[in-house]
Amino acid sequence: MNRPAVTVVVPVYNVEAYLRPCLDSIEQQTFRDFEAILVNDGSTDGCLPILQEYVERNENFLLIDQENKGLGEVRNVGIRQAHGEYIAFVDSDDILRKDYLERMYAEIKKQDADIVCCEYKFQMPNGFRFRIYPGMYSVSDEKKAISRLMRDITLHHFSWNKLYKRSLFTQNGIRFPSMCFEDIATTARVFYYARKIAFIPQPLYYYVQRSSSIMHNISYKRLQEHINSAAILRAFFEQTGEYEKYQHAVNQCVAVVRSHVVFDLITMHLQNRMPGTGRDLEYIKEQFRLFRLPRLPVIGQPWEEIVTRIVFDGKDVPLVPSPGPKKKPAFLSGKKQKKAAEKNAV
Repeated sequence: MNRPAVTVVVPVYNVEAYLRPCLDSIEQQTFRDFEAILVNDGSTDGCLPILQEYVERNENFLLIDQENKGLGEVRNVGIRQAHGEYIAFVDSDDILRKDYLERMYAEIKKQDADIVCCEYKFQMPNGFRFRIYPGMYSVSDEKKAISRLMRDITLHHFSWNKLYKRSLFTQNGIRFPSMCFEDIATTARVFYYARKIAFIPQPLYYYVQRSSSIMHNISYKRLQEHINSAAILRAFFEQTGEYEKYQHAVNQCVAVVRSHVVFDLITMHLQNRMPGTGRDLEYIKEQFRLFRLPRLPVIGQPWEEIVTRIVFDGKDVPLVPSPGPKKKPAFLSGKKQKKAAEKNAV
């Protein structure tokens, strides 16, 4: 096959019940100059035979079958194996409108943009769809787009519903981290290197909501990785030397992440009737306190390993002065405050 215009990367893991509609929607695209890289990430259900079936009847479909490595690494594999000038990521339980690639490719060429985004619809398990109105209708430069993206309102961090120049990843050494919320930690970094971001104010992508998705499995690990995603972005913009330029956007992103983490933590404790809610909230509060420092500490922090690997990539991590003694919880009052003072005095 000649080098295609677009590469579509589809990570697949235990989505047998949803896989055929997704692959059908890719197979039926009106735009034909594309390759689809289907990465089976160690599925234990019936995904592999389905993938083999589609690859056998589509010469532009390629199957990669590997041990389970996680969503971030699957996308990295797709980027490394891609041949297209542009690249799109499609979750294997979602559905594309038939003209998705045609409209996205036409717009990115028309606007001479590096990235194009589109609106999307949520599809519930019963098939009901409703539209998301992000309120963005124009072409943006990278600073304005990053500001919108970090607020997670008019633009979202999702890797899907976007078509990227593949060189944004390959020439700038951008890869997805192996963790949950890998898109939060990655999409803004890709936007940073884009000159122009275009937007199509029509829903071309259908996000299928399913109760068994990883977004519904709350755990301490998932909560920490959500915080880590914000730490990656903060450290990245510091490393570029343009943190002051994007400081407001980063602070907005941190505020959004903090609100989601607190909500998920409380939800996890209520659903599982777990003790220690106050203790865990205080631990989260202490982590986010570090985000208010002029420079984010990396060494010795919960996000050290992932930030060092993704942002600094083997380079020396800048040493940051100690943030000082832990602040006393602001909600302590009365007798509790007195007890805390006596304890500290001892």
